[in-house]
Amino acid sequence: VSFAGEGEFQGQPIHVSGIASAANAELEIQAPGGRFPDLPEDSWYEFQLRDENGNRLMDLEGTGSSWEEIRIHFEGTGKLPQELNLTICVAHEGEGEAETSDSIHLKSID
Repeated sequence: VSFAGEGEFQGQPIHVSGIASAANAELEIQAPGGRFPDLPEDSWYEFQLRDENGNRLMDLEGTGSSWEEIRIHFEGTGKLPQELNLTICVAHEGEGEAETSDSIHLKSID
């Protein structure tokens, strides 16, 4: 199933598209006309993906040729999702709570 959605991260528009099955999901996250901010050495981006029931799809790996576009692979939950919600977080080493964005709602476009 193909999905797409739009939202904001730190005031910048974000476009998300991808495909998902019961076994896995792959998302492409773009910051059109901008870029994801560079982070300090002890910080990193986390991408949390959940289905319509709140079940988390575990991230397996992510790649990006630039900070304008990031691709992330997730392990599926065993059930075909009807909707997905992506939250972008900035985690910091040694700190418990990550900074989070608003959730970006992804709807099926098939």
